[in-house]
Amino acid sequence: GAGAGAERRSGKELTKVGSSGGEMWSRTLLKSLRGARQSSQQSGERSLGTLCIVEAKDGAGGLDSASKATLACAQKHLPKPFVALVASDAKGASEAAAGEIASLAGVETVLHGVSDKEGANGLLAEPLSQVVAALVGKLEPTHVVTGSNTFGKNLLPRVAALLDSAPITDVVQVVDESTFVRPIYAGNALSTVKFVGKGPLLLSVRTTAFGSEALETAQGAGAEVASVGAEEVAAGAAAEALSEWVGEEKSESERPQLDAARGVVSG
Repeated sequence: GAGAGAERRSGKELTKVGSSGGEMWSRTLLKSLRGARQSSQQSGERSLGTLCIVEAKDGAGGLDSASKATLACAQKHLPKPFVALVASDAKGASEAAAGEIASLAGVETVLHGVSDKEGANGLLAEPLSQVVAALVGKLEPTHVVTGSNTFGKNLLPRVAALLDSAPITDVVQVVDESTFVRPIYAGNALSTVKFVGKGPLLLSVRTTAFGSEALETAQGAGAEVASVGAEEVAAGAAAEALSEWVGEEKSESERPQLDAARGVVSG
């Protein structure tokens, strides 16, 4: 990534990855997030917390496996509190997913309404990356996490370029808040990676690594559900001319998806 420096070594030794950097905000955000943001500005550090980006498609019947794995990783392995951002191609699917996520433990706020236009614009990486970058500037999270699926692989590099921070992709294990394990050489070896930059730390996580972890439900009232702020929506709208949703053709198969399988036996 731009502005990134890296030192890589094999075996059990660490791989270091670094980076050179990083109103109308929705009034429904919790005061605790504002307080954490103000204290982080005074100390010059980012506030502890994670921004979790998930995808919700119309007609999918709820959160897909990649979204659940992303939420499980944020809930159990990354700094709290965590805020979830729902990107969707339909208002109904976005609201349903936001309601489902709001019932989970550890969630402070669920944001939805990425685009002010109905349809698949909410899933396009060009405007969505602008929305995410604007949100990172508002919330100042230490970590940003999404799934290592087509949606995440399309989004994360663009966000990394906008924030000038090197991403760590295909994470299969969280060692601590800055150290992660990811496969290399087509999965034939595992590399331990330590992030040494100022952040934010951008991650994509493998569905097979975290998908089996059960999501914990919150005790009592759920998290607050809010719309993305007007400034963030405007930032995304300014980039909508860069791409256009034409259509989607999917091949239906009764076979299980290999990227969601815990193990694959061939031969």
